[in-house]
This record gives sequence, structure tokens and C-alpha cells, in this order.
Amino acid sequence: MYMKRKAPFKIKVVEPIKWNTRDKREQLIKEAHYCFAYVPAEEIPVNLLTDSGTSAMSQEQWAGMMRGDESYYCASNWYNFEKAVQDYTGFKYVLPAHQGRAAEHVVCRVLIKKPGTTTYANAHFGTTEAHARLFGANPVNLPAPEALAPETAADFKGNINLEAFEKAINEKGAAMIPFLNMVLVNNFTAGQPVSMANLRAASKLARKNGIKVVVDAARVPENAYFIKEREEGYGNRSIREICHEIFSYADVMHMSAKKGALVNIGGFIATNDQSLYEEMGQWLIIFDGFLTYGGLSGRDLEAVAIGLNEGLDYDYLAYRIGQVEYLGKLMREREIPIYEPVGGHAVYVNGEKAYPHLAKEEFAAHALSVQTYIEAGVYAGENPSSLGWSRTDPETGKYTPPPFELVRFAIPRRVYTDSQLEYTADGVKAALDQGGRVRGFRFVWKPDNEFLRIFYYKLERL
Repeated sequence: MYMKRKAPFKIKVVEPIKWNTRDKREQLIKEAHYCFAYVPAEEIPVNLLTDSGTSAMSQEQWAGMMRGDESYYCASNWYNFEKAVQDYTGFKYVLPAHQGRAAEHVVCRVLIKKPGTTTYANAHFGTTEAHARLFGANPVNLPAPEALAPETAADFKGNINLEAFEKAINEKGAAMIPFLNMVLVNNFTAGQPVSMANLRAASKLARKNGIKVVVDAARVPENAYFIKEREEGYGNRSIREICHEIFSYADVMHMSAKKGALVNIGGFIATNDQSLYEEMGQWLIIFDGFLTYGGLSGRDLEAVAIGLNEGLDYDYLAYRIGQVEYLGKLMREREIPIYEPVGGHAVYVNGEKAYPHLAKEEFAAHALSVQTYIEAGVYAGENPSSLGWSRTDPETGKYTPPPFELVRFAIPRRVYTDSQLEYTADGVKAALDQGGRVRGFRFVWKPDNEFLRIFYYKLERL
């Protein structure tokens, strides 16, 4: 394992960290109504909220940005971007977007033709769910049974429940299912990978019934790495080859390039369906930008083009996933309850196990997130948890919490050192040691749209 964790880079530029005191952090989070959206970023010394848009870019990416062509139509960087996406996906038609949710908006708008339909997924990402609801569809998650057992280790807990999907097709009717959404790796189930066999079978079932297959590719390189390491027949395949096979089972893919392409902004859609491309392109122009820039500057297009290729490097992925595994090891050594096994981009701590005295409606995961920040200045977002992921079923009106109460410690790519991860584990342990002294929360204010509670709200201590 040590050999896999050799860093395939060295540090050239450093950013200073502002360290504050425990008393200061306690004051800051209380003044922010216990919502980190209102805490200045410079007051969060170790920020593990997300791996999206937080990567450190390479010297090649920074150099490429200096070659930015800011022409409105068909800038030279667009052609580099287009080729990089085509080489990455194997798809012919490419639409740039300023980030993943813009791409999701266009895909959902075009594929969801009428209200009252249902989209199925191994587990929708939150923004995809919101866009599906915006156009009148009901997003339903069908995770594999083993995914709901946080302490049980299995190789591909990100899989979709194929039996449940087939049953849904028979009950709903294929005409009422605009698309199947496969998320690789599966963020909702703790960053767990999807096997190629499961993706292949799900795609075959969908296409047999005339249902479009959409792949959410934000973290596909990490999923491809797991396939290479764990699935029979893929050990000698390159990451790029595995990605090509993944996309061969999709009709359309979209990607937040802020993850696997190692950039701070950017996204795209790709497909081989010309009519679908043309329809999506019209909405892209209205909502994001022209077909050859999609809300991005020329320099951003260039950074994505370079980062896509860097993100497929095996040595980089071995180090990146090895760092996540290392944080998991540190957590286990401190007897911190985590979701097993650790996934591709984050370690998820079980808030219910950490604070068993708190009920779901008292937001145990958020309590752990807040306490870790107070004790150590380390911030990780609750995901999924009752605070931001409880939902009202539009058909039954039933209000249900998610199956998990987890805190996601997402590791930005090429940013933090192992010593900072060791500090993080110590910080979580200090928060756990507060035990029964930690109180939960209740809402003072929340947005009407349930999905938006992922981002902002106001709470008070119980």
C-alpha cells in the first residue's frame, strides 16, 4: 500500500493557513446560526466540505490558462477541449457547461418531457434530483441492498438494485421513465463504486425497454480505478479504456469537471445522438452560453482539456485513492465509526454511532460536523443526513429521512498533506470524546425547497 501512495508530484506553490482558536470558532459558528455557508472560508483551517472545485491545478494547467483565447465563437481552446472530451468519452458530440449542475439542467430539461414521470438511479446526486423535480419528475433511488449496511464491506456498494429497477419498469411502464441515472462513484452511498457488470446489466435492461441511460461522470476516473483493482478481467486495462467501456453503456453523459478534471470550474455533456445534441444545444445557449464555450472562458476550457488527461493517470489515482484509504485507516485506529469500505473521494463518519444520544431529527451528523470544527478547525459536510436530505414523497406526502446520518470528509485533490489528515482524525476523535455533552439542533429557518437545505438554513441548539 505504501508504494501506491507515492505522491506523483511535488509542491511548487503554497497557500498559508490562518489558524484561529477554539473560542473563536465556537463564536463564529454560533453567529452563523450553525450554518457553515455563513462562515468565512479563511476561518476554516482544514476544509473538507467538498472535493468539487477545490483541486490544486498543475503547472501545465496554469500554463495552458495563459494561452486562453477569449474569442466568442470557436476559440482555439474549444478545439482542445472538444478533443479531450471525445478522447475521454468516445462520444462525438460535446457541449461545454460552466459546471455540472448547468449540464444536469439541460439534460433533465430535454429528457423529461412531461410531469408525473419517474427517474431511477443507483442514487441521484442532489442537484440532479432538484432538476428532475423542477421538470415534474419524481427521482427515486434504488441502491443495492448492501449499500444500506454501513459496517459491511463489499467491493461495489454503489451498484443499482437491478431487481428493483426491473420491477419498477414493469409497474410504472417504460413510457413513464425518462431516463436511468447512474452515478459513478455513488456519492449518496459514501462514494462507493459501481461494477462494470452492474452498469452493463442496468444499461441493457433500460435500453431493452427504450429508456435512455445517463451517466453522471463527475468521479468516473476513481470508479474506473476501483474496477481495474477489483473486477475480474480489468487488471490489464488502462483507466482510459475502462472509461470508454463505461460510457459505451450510456446514451448521454454529463460531468462536473470540478472533480475528476482537476479544475476549479467547468463541466460538459457528451453523446453520440445528434438529435439529442441539437436539442440540448438550443437550451445550453439560452441558459449557459454558446455551443463552443458554454459559460466558460477560453482559459477555463484549456484547463479542463489538460486536467481531463491528468485525471486519468494511474499513478495519480493510486495516490489520490490511497490518501482516502489512509484517512480511513486513521479513523479506524481512533475507533471512529465510519462507512465501510472507504470510497473514492471521501471518508464518511456515522453520526448516529458517534452521538447515539441524539435522534435523527436532532441532526446528529451536523452536530458532529459542528463539534469537529469547534474542536479542531476541521470542517466536513453532513452528506447524506436528515438536515439536508429528508424528503417529502410527492405521491404519498410522507416525510422521510435518508437511510444514513453521515458526515463526509471529502479530500480535495492534490491539496492536503498526510500530516493534515492525521490532524483531521485527531480532531474528529476530540469531537467524539465530547460524547453526551453535545446537543443537537432544531430549525429556526429553512428554505421552502427541501433540496436547498443542503446549502443553507438557520439552526439553534436544543
